Amino acid sequence: MPVLTRALLQVDARSYESSQVLIGHEHFVACAVQLPASPAHPSGAIASGGYDRTMSGQTIVKPVINIWEAGAIVATLEGHTLTVCGIAVTPSGHMVSVSWDKTARVWDLATRQCVTVMMGHEQAVWAVLCLEDGRMLTASADKTIKRWNGATCEHTYVGHSDCVRALAMMPGIGFLSTGNDCSIRMWAVSGECLMTMSGESPPEPPWQQGQRLRLPVGLALGSGGFCRQRSPATAWPSLPRGVTSGGSVVCFFVRWSQMGQC
Repeated sequence: MPVLTRALLQVDARSYESSQVLIGHEHFVACAVQLPASPAHPSGAIASGGYDRTMSGQTIVKPVINIWEAGAIVATLEGHTLTVCGIAVTPSGHMVSVSWDKTARVWDLATRQCVTVMMGHEQAVWAVLCLEDGRMLTASADKTIKRWNGATCEHTYVGHSDCVRALAMMPGIGFLSTGNDCSIRMWAVSGECLMTMSGESPPEPPWQQGQRLRLPVGLALGSGGFCRQRSPATAWPSLPRGVTSGGSVVCFFVRWSQMGQC
């Protein structure tokens, strides 16, 4: 059976349609990201990360990252030794990948070479988030999140009680994390946990009356095989209620309004 990656084209605010089917991976595809136009890829590209296949201690299929243009593979990047499960693009145009091999790697898309390896997590790295200033966050099965400046770990965020699986930006506030402990945590980039959302009780927003900030108008949660989407009217503070009922929260995204008054 062929392993497929699908490129989707947004038709309107609520629907997408398949625009391309990319065939080339030899095993399961774990993640994908759109690469912006650059000197290396003038029309942009797609990067996809694959699972490894190991039998009796021998690697049958390598965990590669494929770069696609116009439906064809134009480059294959090797370096990770286990499943590549997350990819992101830095503000400078580099690509970052994370893997079950406990590392994150930064790639120069012009030379297609790995330029930085970030080592420090004790278990699989599940997610990566690039900050506007060029630093990066990685989330791991070791229950921690790390902030990196190049290959140097600047800070380790501790608070989750199980595998951390996903990260998302909260512009003007910090970032969100979530995972197998059935909670969502809001962090300041400096390191403080501003809010924990677990469904046990409504949280107190980490902002003051009258403070101007960008407010979330919708948030979707992938949990236990289904997805919930919260409307503007229920986004805060009732968002966390019932989040834990489906099991671990493994992915989410946030959609933002314009500047508003709290």
